[in-house]
Formats: sequence, structure tokens, C-alpha cells
Amino acid sequence: MRNLALVWVLAACLLGCGGKDSTPADALPPVISEDGFDMVLVEGGTFTMGCTAKDGDVCAPCDKPARSVAAGSFYMGKTEVTQGQWKAVMDTNTVWDANPSHFTGSDDLPVENVSLDDVRVFIRRLNRMTGKMYRLPTEKEWEYAARGGKRSNGYKYSGSDDIDSVAWYYMNSGGKTHPVGTKQPNELGLYDMSGNVMEWTNEATYLIRSIGGYGRNQILAYVIRGGSWYLPSGCGIVYNRSIVDEIAWSGQDNGNRDVGFRLALSANEPESAAAATDSAGINTDMVFVEGGVFMMGCTPEQDVYFCNDMWRYQNRGGESERSVIVDDFLIGKTEVTYGLWNTVMGKKPSLFKRNDSKPVKDVDISDIQEFILKLNEKTGKVYRLPTEREWEYAARGGNKSNGYRYSGSDNIGDVAWYRADSCAYYWKFLRCYGGNSGDKTHPVGAKRPNELGLYDMSGNVMELIINEDFATDTLFRGGNYYCPEWYCRVSYYETYLEDEWKLFRPYMGFRLAMSPDKPARSSSPPDVSSNPDSIAMVFVEGGTLRKTAVAGFYLGKYEVTQGLWKSVMRYNLSETDCCDDNFPVEIANADDFIKRFIKELNEKTGKKYRLPTEAEWEYAASGGNKSKGYKYSGSNNIDEVAWYRENSCTEIHPVGTKLANELGLHDMSGSVSELTSAVNGYYNDRKRGGGRFDRAEYCLISFPGHGWREYITNYYGFRLALDP
Repeated sequence: MRNLALVWVLAACLLGCGGKDSTPADALPPVISEDGFDMVLVEGGTFTMGCTAKDGDVCAPCDKPARSVAAGSFYMGKTEVTQGQWKAVMDTNTVWDANPSHFTGSDDLPVENVSLDDVRVFIRRLNRMTGKMYRLPTEKEWEYAARGGKRSNGYKYSGSDDIDSVAWYYMNSGGKTHPVGTKQPNELGLYDMSGNVMEWTNEATYLIRSIGGYGRNQILAYVIRGGSWYLPSGCGIVYNRSIVDEIAWSGQDNGNRDVGFRLALSANEPESAAAATDSAGINTDMVFVEGGVFMMGCTPEQDVYFCNDMWRYQNRGGESERSVIVDDFLIGKTEVTYGLWNTVMGKKPSLFKRNDSKPVKDVDISDIQEFILKLNEKTGKVYRLPTEREWEYAARGGNKSNGYRYSGSDNIGDVAWYRADSCAYYWKFLRCYGGNSGDKTHPVGAKRPNELGLYDMSGNVMELIINEDFATDTLFRGGNYYCPEWYCRVSYYETYLEDEWKLFRPYMGFRLAMSPDKPARSSSPPDVSSNPDSIAMVFVEGGTLRKTAVAGFYLGKYEVTQGLWKSVMRYNLSETDCCDDNFPVEIANADDFIKRFIKELNEKTGKKYRLPTEAEWEYAASGGNKSKGYKYSGSNNIDEVAWYRENSCTEIHPVGTKLANELGLHDMSGSVSELTSAVNGYYNDRKRGGGRFDRAEYCLISFPGHGWREYITNYYGFRLALDP
């Protein structure tokens, strides 16, 4: 039996046929033939991505909804990468197999049986050989190209409604791959996108699975597109998606003989900075960073000695290598300067004369929070600090990364101000000599930028970021003018307790980040509010739950939203910082963050909000004294009242878009699992209700509470309670 462990084909693999002519009416788009690869220009445009209405009941849940998507111009490989091309790049590498493919005999066969790690090594090596920035296509780029881009004739398969004319699949392949380009191309002149081998993309998501029988675990998974020689015709439909678990793809020995890849290349450099001058006269240069997947932490070029031994010496944790997802975001082209600080705050943070072009430093975290709050008030925008994964992804060059040790180069002197030739520790202070900084900061942007056009991420001042893991620790990334060169690696970080970081304040600054505007995927009810003074609360009349008396109380009609969180906390810690303010807040290590939120909310409103107890939560979810005995909160049909694995496509959805229960409470059976408190008011790590990654049984009202520390996941939220 074929071993394609943990791969789910999420679209219906149904047989199909047709008869349109796939020959493009116009001349084919331009092709560049360099470095041994033919790359076809795909002109940008807007298209409907996913399973469209005309496909009717063929649509699988995770191919819906169809949505309008904009794709920029890019180049796409005319064919899948061949075994000949693979060998030309990898032959001199003694670690990776020069040809991992199962089917051999011709250099024109597509390379297959390659893991995502193998592909990353190939692309990194190719980029160093050519000086270009080849990459994997994003999922939207892949589907846009498969559909024919602006030249699309609306075919079911890539280039035709007759799959036999454009693809090798189960019924015509003879159980093997075939030389690339031997079927008809699609409207853009691209071959084999509906079948020969499936193709890796630079797209990922999370799945929740049980590992070793120990509860639910968050597993990173990747998106593969297209059909293959092994699969039926339905898997070659242009919207079909497959998701593969990273655990099954740790190497080449899984027998995945129908997965290969094709290359993509950006058509031209994007504008280096987003226009950011507004009516208030405040100018911030923000660089758009397209999201993607990357290896975070101690990757090979970061030097294993410094990643591991030095961190163990300092008892500071580690920089373990792991694959993570990053959404689109904007980040400051430079660190925040004294000039920008003065424009926003009306004064500089020091009595000493400061150069307006130098990075601001020696400021408290509370001052930085006040700066961002005032900046947002003046501009009407929502600036924030970058998260750790955003910072490192940007420092590495995003999806244009060349795999440098420092941000933009392997030569630190090209890209950073540092102090480094010799260093030694005295107590907890590091004493260093040499380097290029002269023990002082320098005007921002004076060194060479990285691949995204970002300056000084490896050294001028260390930069404060949002710590996604611990609310009580302060986290900084990047090197500074007074540190040794190994502190300047893109994987390096420093974390301090609140009373400890002030010792290092003279070396630390920050840069801004911002989430791009995205449309909401569906609408919440009108009473969903981000105003702390207008929180919709439902009175739950007291009663009995399993012979236990429950006193009357108020409970939030909806889960706390990202908009309400931002109104109170002035930043957003949600794993999915997206779309609009009506999405539920999702956070890890919930206790510390929620305690802070409720404390500040109560100070703002003069009320005494709290978390519901577990008994209150279950009593309300069951409908209180209006209960009709439903299995789920509000219905016996889970799809009417909850977002869960089978209908959410593992995506977050706005609150209140499913039916309410008997009391008018929304989403208690599924959207995000919710934190509750113990009877005495202390937090007890008990979560109730299902979430978007959960199976239906986790969404039952009766499903027992569970502690978040049992699970490796960030997808928890909460709703508020209030005594009458």
C-alpha cells in the first residue's frame, strides 16, 4: 500500500471530463530562461479562489468559501523541477541525496520523494549559486497560475475540462511519473499543474491531533497543491488542496513518490516602504512583509555552538529550531528615531541633546506603550510592536531570504553596529572590545539593508517585541552597539524579568509593526462592541446544575474580541491578528495575560468583571433554567451553533455568526475554548467548550474541562462574567 501518511485530500477527488480547447487564443506570456529554468511571467490580478458556486456539492468543506483574492505579478516555473535540474544543484552536496526520486531513468522526469526540508536546501543552494531569490509559490499564486491567471478560460483542470489532455493521473499514468511538459499546457503555458506530481507551496496551517494518546496537540501542517500520477481525476481540479503533517515529512524515507515542486520568483521588487504620511504630518516608513513559513531558531548557519552551549551556560533557555507560520504584516524600515519620538510625544525622552536620526533608547516599556497609544490616536492607525516570529521572519528576509547569519549578510560589518572582537563575562555584565560602533549608536539606515529593505536588525539597538509566551518576561531581539557579534545573529534573543531589564535599558529601543487591513469573512451582530463601556452581557437566572446550586450572574453574550482586547490593552496578542475587531481573542499562557486584561478593564469601567466559574460556564452553556437538553450549546446540530474542525477549515471566524443558545449566548460549543476560574476566584487552568481545530465530541456541553498545559496550542480565549 502506498505510504502517504497523514496526508488529507481536502477536496472531493471525483472523476470528471469535458471538451474545451485549452490552446490559448493570445500569444503566451514572456518566459525568462536563465540558470537552467524556464520561468513564465504571471501578470497579477484578482480571481475567485476556492470551490466556486458552479461546482455545487463537489465542494469539500475546506475548499469553501470561495473568495476574491488579489495576486501580484510573479514568475512561475514552466514545469515542475526535474531530476536533471535537482542534480545540477545538489550533486556536490554530500548530505542530501543527489537524486532522491523513486522513478528514475530520465533527467526530464520530475524530482519527487522530497521533503520540505530538502526543497528548502535546494532553493537556498540555488540562490547562492545564481544570486537570485527563487522560492516556492504561495498557495494563492499557485491556484491563480493553475487557473490561467488573467488568461483563464475557467477550466476545471489546469488548461482544459478534459483531464487526459493536460495531466498524468491514476487512469492514464501507468503507475509512474512521466517527463515534464508532455501534456498540453494551460493558458499561461504552464505544464502538469493538474497531474504528474503534487507540488509543495509556501503555505501552512495548524492541525489538532492526539499524539501517543495524550490529549490534543497542535501540529504544524503544510499545503500541497495539484494532482499526481497516483490520484484520481478529481484531485487535479484547480482548487483542490492537500494538507500534510510535518511529523510525517521529517525526511526522505516516507515513500512519498508523488510529491515534487516548482519554483516561483518575484516579478520585481515591491515598494520598499508603505506610504505612511498622514494628516497629522507623522511619517513612518513601513515595509510590507508577505507572510509565509520559515525555520525559526538555531538553523545551521546560526552556529550550533552559540545556539546551544552558550545558552546553557547562561541558563537562558534556548533557540530550538522549529517551523512556524507568519501572516502578512508591516514592519518599520528602521528603528524608531528620536525625531519620530519627538513628533509624537512633543519632547525627547532625555535632557541630553539627541540626534533626530539616531534610534531612541533608554526608555521604559511604559513610555513605549504610551508612545504607541499616542501615535495611534494621532494617525488613526493601529501600530504595535512586532511579535517574536514576525521580527525573526523579517530579519531573515521573509520569503526573499538568502539564509544569512546576520540580517542581510554573512559579514556583520556590512549590516550592523556592534562591539565585538573579544568579550568576557564579569558577574552578569558582558565586557567587550573591538567592533565598529565606537560604543555609541549611529543614525538609522547607515548600514546595508537586508533582503526586504530593513535596516539595523542585527545591530544598533536591541529591539523590544511582544513576548507571545510569557506575560511577565520582557523579550528583546537583535544585537546592539555594545554587544559581541554572536548577539547579532538573527536567531538570538534576550529575555529579562521586569526588575532585571532596566539594567540594560541604555542598549534597547524598538521598531513598529502593523497588521494589514483585511476584510472580514462574515459579519457579527451589531451589538458586538470594542467599547469597554458597551460589553453585551446576558443575565443568567440562578438554578441547579447536577444538584449543585448556581446563583444568578451575568455572562458575556460573546467571547472577548480582539477589538475589545486592543481597546483595553492597546495591543493584540492573538495568534491570528487578522481581519477585523470582531474575531475572538486567542492567546497562549492565558492566566497572566487575562489577569492583566481584567484588572485594566475594571479600572477603566469601575466594574468588577471576572471569569465565570466552571459550574457557571456549563450551566449557561446548557441554557440555564431555559434548557432544552441539547447536546451542544443551543442545538443538537453542531453546525448550527459552533465553529469546529469540520466546518471552520481551521480558520478563525467572527463571534456571533452562529445561532445563540436558549439564553442568547453565542459560540459556547465552538470557536475558541474558554478559560474558567475556580469557585474561590483563583484561576484554575480549566478550559471549556470546543474550538476551530476540535472534533465534534470536544464541543459537547458535557465534555469535561481540561487544562491548557496539557496541550500545545495557542487557540484559547475567554468570556467575561459579572455579579448582579
